[in-house]
Amino acid sequence: MTRSAINTTYVLTVKKQGDVRSLATQITDDLSGQNVLLVEDILETGKSLQTALKYLKSKGANVRTAAIYVLPDSEVKPDFYLSEETGAIIFPWD
Repeated sequence: MTRSAINTTYVLTVKKQGDVRSLATQITDDLSGQNVLLVEDILETGKSLQTALKYLKSKGANVRTAAIYVLPDSEVKPDFYLSEETGAIIFPWD
């Protein structure tokens, strides 16, 4: 059985102003050739995920994406997700 370990955890904050998404945080570590799992709780439009994905790839990371839920209007589908939902999802941390 192959085991994987999470070596480092980062948090990227994507800010939304109108239709524009931008990163509010940066990663200073070298991510060249690193395998990264980018995780979102829910993809409504997918624009925040796209912003973070583009940034991580520009840093040289090998990126896979995951989300708990994906809404029908999302412009992207993550590599992994639990289910597609049509209604509003409210998380305890919202």
